Amino acid sequence: MNGKKTKKNFKVVKQLPDEILQAVNEKLAKGYSYPEILAWLKKMGHNNIGYTALRNYGKNYLDKLERLRIATEQAREIIKQAGSGMELEEASTKLALQLILEVLLEVQDLKGEKISNLLYILATLQRASVMREKYKLAFRDAIEEAKERIIQDIKQEVTKDEELQAKLIKIVQERTKALKREELI
Repeated sequence: MNGKKTKKNFKVVKQLPDEILQAVNEKLAKGYSYPEILAWLKKMGHNNIGYTALRNYGKNYLDKLERLRIATEQAREIIKQAGSGMELEEASTKLALQLILEVLLEVQDLKGEKISNLLYILATLQRASVMREKYKLAFRDAIEEAKERIIQDIKQEVTKDEELQAKLIKIVQERTKALKREELI
């Protein structure tokens, strides 16, 4: 029953004009107390908002704000640690998946347009992850194949100087290892 009451209370607060609701959100974020916000709303001519409705709305809004703050910090840390390229993309996808799953865990039923959109985004991210892994494997295979071809060419072309041949092969092997590490793996 409390869940239904909360939804009703949210509806009352959410029916405020956009500029008033935005001001309420700003006051909540700045730490105004609920009685202060209620007094301000009454002063603005919105007497139909009760303390419980505002408190429930405020708690929900501040929870979302906190989750957003945490997600922002996580994203900053991911960017700082992952660097760029594929690692950053993978980390970003993992963060997005985590956030979507958190939302889905909080939902009582999996009906409605917003949930359908989240499920679609989740499936899209998962497909992208699979494609990324296929791309990484294909890239590794292509590097290995190119390395082997180059080594064979070196062995065929540089037959008289075995020391030079060994140096060139070592360079090719080191460069392919570095390429794998830097670009994708």
